[in-house]
Amino acid sequence: MIYPFNACLICGKKHVSNGICTDCKEKLAHSSVHKCEKCGGFIVKEEAVCSWCQIERLHYIKEVETVAPYEGEYRRYILQYKFRCKRGLARPIGRLMAEQIKNKPAFSNIDAIVAVPIHPERLAERGYNQSLLLAKTVGQELDLPVITKALIRGINSNSQSQFGRKERFKNIKGAFGVGPQIDQIRGKKILLVDDIFTTGATMSNCAKLLSEAGAKEIIGLTAAGAKLPF
Repeated sequence: MIYPFNACLICGKKHVSNGICTDCKEKLAHSSVHKCEKCGGFIVKEEAVCSWCQIERLHYIKEVETVAPYEGEYRRYILQYKFRCKRGLARPIGRLMAEQIKNKPAFSNIDAIVAVPIHPERLAERGYNQSLLLAKTVGQELDLPVITKALIRGINSNSQSQFGRKERFKNIKGAFGVGPQIDQIRGKKILLVDDIFTTGATMSNCAKLLSEAGAKEIIGLTAAGAKLPF
């Protein structure tokens, strides 16, 4: 299936200029699903923070913002982008991500953007880093520089999708390292960008490296987030 570039990312309705149609924006705004104020995960209970963040908060990251739940038409759209070589879809998704944080106080005064890296083998297979393309679009929309080589992925670990919440943190441990441009993040407020937020394991590991390298503050932004049962 090929998705038109002017289609709503949620329902697929055509002739939409800003990523999500008016009807879907209204549904999201009045949905029974709420966002965790810390990790941005979608939770059914109307609580400020999900139970996971109450126990094991995301270290080194002040806050994560996520556009919409990773489900339905939106999930299929992202899968097309990530696994079906539809790299041009980075533009509408990235624009939607930029719009999501434009007027949020926590996301003001950002100095630079860093994307979650992928392993060279996976990059060779896919042909692009989906998170980096999103980061570049967000950077263009918000007039922010993207530091492309601050982080590297040195271990091509197993896909996170096959693991549970705690196992994901173990699987990803040690997978990332600092890159040749790591000094460029020192003393700066960094926006860390990834495609999908599930447990925060990937972002936590990347944020730890950025923090240890001297980043002043780290906030996260993802295109989609898992719906949490708690």
